[in-house]
Amino acid sequence: MTEQSPESLENYTKYFRTHLKLTRIRQYGTKRSLLVSSQVAPNGFWTSEEKERFFSALSRHSKLRPDLISLDVGSNKTVADVVAYIDVLERGLRDVSRLEVDSEEEDVPVVHPAAYTVSQKWIEFEEQQA
Repeated sequence: MTEQSPESLENYTKYFRTHLKLTRIRQYGTKRSLLVSSQVAPNGFWTSEEKERFFSALSRHSKLRPDLISLDVGSNKTVADVVAYIDVLERGLRDVSRLEVDSEEEDVPVVHPAAYTVSQKWIEFEEQQA
């Protein structure tokens, strides 16, 4: 085994610390969270840090694996807490989708997601334009 110079060891240590810092940020998020704390029924209070860890875990796992998400979030969040939070998010998504459908009839401008299902009325309009 060859002996390494102090410079190469110093460079490796610097690289390793940078890598470790970036890994922690990906895993746990940053302290400058845009998410706010909130109460989720029936008994879950979610801090902004817990939400950062939740969304980070959700990106790695599936919503179908709340057990793994619960382990990643930590902070004594149970599988039931994670399932309740996912349910709140899905209900919110359904409510927003319902608002978009209602606003199409009222000519109210709405910020649309990048991909969505269009109404039959829109398809007919496109057919006429073609």
